Amino acid sequence: AMSIIHTLYLHPELNILLISDQDVTFLLRPGLNRIYQIDSHICGQYCSLIPFAGPLQVKTDGLKWNLDETMELNFHTLISTSNAYSEPRNQCVTIDTPQSLIWSMTFITQE
Repeated sequence: AMSIIHTLYLHPELNILLISDQDVTFLLRPGLNRIYQIDSHICGQYCSLIPFAGPLQVKTDGLKWNLDETMELNFHTLISTSNAYSEPRNQCVTIDTPQSLIWSMTFITQE
């Protein structure tokens, strides 16, 4: 699994999606990122922001627990692996990040 995450960082120019039975994971590029369709019936409840490349400060909007420049994502202090969407859900979530960042979100499978 870590090798696959590493590949996302090795090839940031590619739009690689890691899709499992319950979630989709991809690399957010530096700058302002918008993730749409979170109000879709197939979008799950949880999302994650994981700072594999090192400590960073991000600003988010549309999450239950938004992050701002006073908080640092860091494996030694805070990683946002059990976040959720604001209620009522916005049409999109925005994440402003100074460097690449892993985003993961759950989805609901149709059986």
